[in-house]
Amino acid sequence: GLPLIFWVIIGAAVLVAVIWGVVNFTNGRKRTIFTTGTFNPPTEQQLGKQGFFGNYHHQYNPLSKAETLSGFTSVASSNRNSTRSNVEIEPPMKRMKEEKKFNILHQLASEAEPISDEELEKYKNSVTAVDPEDRTCIHWAVESISDKPEDVIISDIKKLINYGCDVNARDSEGATAVHLAVRKLRIEVALFLLSLPEVECDVADQNGRTPLFDAVCANCYPIVEKILEKENIDVNCVAYINDTPLIRCARLGDHALPIVEKLLNYPGIDVNKVGNSMDPDFKGKTALHEAASCNSVQIMNALIKRKANITAPDVFQRTPLFCAVE
Repeated sequence: GLPLIFWVIIGAAVLVAVIWGVVNFTNGRKRTIFTTGTFNPPTEQQLGKQGFFGNYHHQYNPLSKAETLSGFTSVASSNRNSTRSNVEIEPPMKRMKEEKKFNILHQLASEAEPISDEELEKYKNSVTAVDPEDRTCIHWAVESISDKPEDVIISDIKKLINYGCDVNARDSEGATAVHLAVRKLRIEVALFLLSLPEVECDVADQNGRTPLFDAVCANCYPIVEKILEKENIDVNCVAYINDTPLIRCARLGDHALPIVEKLLNYPGIDVNKVGNSMDPDFKGKTALHEAASCNSVQIMNALIKRKANITAPDVFQRTPLFCAVE
């Protein structure tokens, strides 16, 4: 037979061949993987932090390749026929914040002098803009400095409406121009606004206050009368948990009797209406409780004539009679 050394050499050669084949096979299947960054949208907490976007003055693309970012110039995108945009675009949240700012037209509306036609034409693109508190130019005209004449305010409001400003816009607290006019006791302005057919006069703010409720709080009979000329007014609206227009009126005392009588004659009035019974601060007092507590005898008589419940208990089981003698 063949010498042993021969078989050793043959075996070694076969082993080398096998190892070489395995190595080449592995290298042949080896892939080069290129990774790119992955776009992760900012969280709400990050968006809330001022300056989060820092120097990122481009529009994000989920692919996150450099050439997909607006404002990036490359060999492929630098030619005039490129379909990619090279215009820098501010992040949407930044644009939103910039839109809500106190502008020159807000300033003009808040001043004592009337807004001129030339100024309105010059700044007409700002007529519908809101400030950081969501107030419009009409809000600012109504809230203008105290020595601004009411006829000038009305004139400004008319101009702003003609240029497209929303007379029913609500600020961040839910107040409309009518709310503000009533609270500022700008009676002529409020009456003018209430005379406009497009004005919503029964809007509640975030505390449940309607223009009617505010007019009652101000003991302003002309505005109450004007509002109650309209149909479908919520005369039983609840504000601040325990108040309705009638309850607030009863708390004001007998000098508010004309308003009480006006409310009592409105369709749908509930003389025994209480506040929000689901709220932990609910007191359960009716208008008669309040009138009795304030010793408003005339208002008590008016309420009793309208079948107010004289035995209704509040959350402490006190009746109007108990409140009267307390």
